[in-house]
Amino acid sequence: MTPMQLGVATETQVFLLSCLCGVALGAVYDCLRVLRATVRHGKILLFVEDFLYALFFGFVYFIFAAAQTGQLRFFTFVGMVMGALLERITIGNAVVAVVNAIVGFVWRFAVAPVSRFIAKIALFIKSAFVKKYPKFHKSKEIGQKVLKV
Repeated sequence: MTPMQLGVATETQVFLLSCLCGVALGAVYDCLRVLRATVRHGKILLFVEDFLYALFFGFVYFIFAAAQTGQLRFFTFVGMVMGALLERITIGNAVVAVVNAIVGFVWRFAVAPVSRFIAKIALFIKSAFVKKYPKFHKSKEIGQKVLKV
């Protein structure tokens, strides 16, 4: 065999390992999906996250291919993409939905009431401070003054 040929058994094993690596990469992307569902992102931040994920995917592909065969091979890339897609189709969407439901439940019944309570305390302290020190409260006259140049 020439150095370019690995043999069918070895190529099959590397392909299946690359599929497994793709499943792990799909799970990493699912973590990003959960993060996006819990914390709202703008378009720029979404682009940055996806770009960084693509760089990470490429880095993992390069390390995986270099470690397994010593060369970048297209079938390892295809295996990684197939593994990520299979993870997304089979278990990824269900896991993300369940985790989002759990995070929503925790937010609704644990975090939101505590944050509303803290907001009420802060509003009470603000109103007490403004009553005691009315000069610190911004009046309409201050906002209507014209600056001299």
